[in-house]
Amino acid sequence: MASGSALSFSGSPSITSEKLNGKNYMSWSAAVEMWFLGQGRYDHLEQDESQVPSDKAEQWKQADFQLCALLWQSVEPRLLISLRAFKTCHTFWKKAQSIYANDIQRLYDTANKLACLKMTDHDMVSFMTEAQAAVEELRMFLESSEDIKKKLDQYYMVMILRALHPDLNHIRDQLLTSHEVPSLEALTTRLLRVPVPQSQETHETIEPSVMVATRGRGRGTRGGGRGGRGGRGRQCSYCNRMGHTQENCYSLHGFPSKTANISQAETSTSNSKFTEEEYQEYLRLKSNSLAQSSQSSSTSTACISQSMAGPNSWERGSGRQ
Repeated sequence: MASGSALSFSGSPSITSEKLNGKNYMSWSAAVEMWFLGQGRYDHLEQDESQVPSDKAEQWKQADFQLCALLWQSVEPRLLISLRAFKTCHTFWKKAQSIYANDIQRLYDTANKLACLKMTDHDMVSFMTEAQAAVEELRMFLESSEDIKKKLDQYYMVMILRALHPDLNHIRDQLLTSHEVPSLEALTTRLLRVPVPQSQETHETIEPSVMVATRGRGRGTRGGGRGGRGGRGRQCSYCNRMGHTQENCYSLHGFPSKTANISQAETSTSNSKFTEEEYQEYLRLKSNSLAQSSQSSSTSTACISQSMAGPNSWERGSGRQ
């Protein structure tokens, strides 16, 4: 359709079903631009009637009024109150842009969306799609200076690297320490080529090995414990009791001085005391017990010696050759 011809619509034309509500300017403006481009009328958004040749001014204005009426219908009634005074597409479009595209709250929300971007799983495609959408939305608020865009492009890259999954920290370090800082497009290409780390399978492989090693050490400890209990097989040749030898026999050598002191302390603190007669009786019983133990030990030693000597010793004793 030519730019200067009048418009004729059948039915009730609509630019977009998503009306401007004050918080959806990005999506609303994108839908409006696509509709005007499709109709061949994008110049009505970018130029004023003063820029139109005089021989086409009347037809251009007629078409512009019809298009502006459609723009009115794409805005919620509560917002249209402040925009109804603008009756050309160009003035209406620029006013809506100045009010909602530069809103400080939207700028904060958009910047915060990028700052809080976090990769929670290993789906790199979804993560980079969300990251690029946040970047493009924030770019709407920036100046057109190429130098500023270049610096901000590096800032976007750093923010995306900050949000990477912890398993990909080595990739982040490589990019930050490289001689040439990559652009956002180069960063996207590199990250999409990164293979997914199989960290979970590695943990599952290591865990059984650790358990086996732990159990092995446990059995070794128990084995050492049984070895320590082997000393209980010793038998004293003096009192015939188990657990010690004659060199450490308390019955033969008496109790150590420390034990004696403890026994004396316990005896002195006790309420009951030995009388002289009871003490003499105790010494007599102790003497008899030691004598019996000594006699039993001598007999046992003799029997053991005879049994170890064997029948040949009896033959030698009887004079046989």
